[in-house]
Formats: sequence, C-alpha cells, structure tokens
Amino acid sequence: NVEYDYNVYFGGKAPEITGSHDLVAEPKFADAAAHNFHLAPDSPALRSGNSAIMVPFDYAGLPRPAAGPVACGALQD
Repeated sequence: NVEYDYNVYFGGKAPEITGSHDLVAEPKFADAAAHNFHLAPDSPALRSGNSAIMVPFDYAGLPRPAAGPVACGALQD
C-alpha cells in the first residue's frame, strides 16, 4: 500500500514503479560538485512538487508556498 508520486529519479537503475507525477530526469542542481543542491533555473524539478503533500519547510528552514507548485527537492528555489 505504498503510493509513489512527485519524486525525481536520476542515476542508477530506473524505478519499476513510478507515480503519474514522478520524473525520471537529471534534477540539474546549481553546483553539486560544490555541494550547492539548489535547483538550476532550468531544472525539471523546480515546480514539479505538490504543496498539499510536501513538508511545509525546506531543508534550510524556509517555508514552502502554501498552495500551488513547489520545488520537488530539499530546497525551495
């Protein structure tokens, strides 16, 4: 009874089960080599999340929008 949705998969083996809003794509981080995991302006994950199921604050403690699309990642860009 696990529901998969609003995830971004990249690298490794492709998932066997994906949700209707899941992405199998490079997330395009700003500078992963320098540990900057903000999303680049052209990232497919930038507005691919759902505010109804995302945690209300990102990893940096910043609030996510209460409604509408949100970044599907640890940081709200």
